[in-house]
Amino acid sequence: APAMNSRMWANPIVQANVATLTKLGFRMVGPATGRLACGTEGAGRMAEPSEIIAAIEALTDNKQ
Repeated sequence: APAMNSRMWANPIVQANVATLTKLGFRMVGPATGRLACGTEGAGRMAEPSEIIAAIEALTDNKQ
């Protein structure tokens, strides 16, 4: 569940790394959009814990 400032999230290097991880089969939840820790609004907010838990449960249910 990535969480960072919007400018960091939009950085081409970060996006290339996310694409690489996705191609390798890693799953990500988020980031969400909203008020960030730095006080600005935008993409980069950590996904809600309930959303992260739901994603984990979905993955573990598929493996049983």
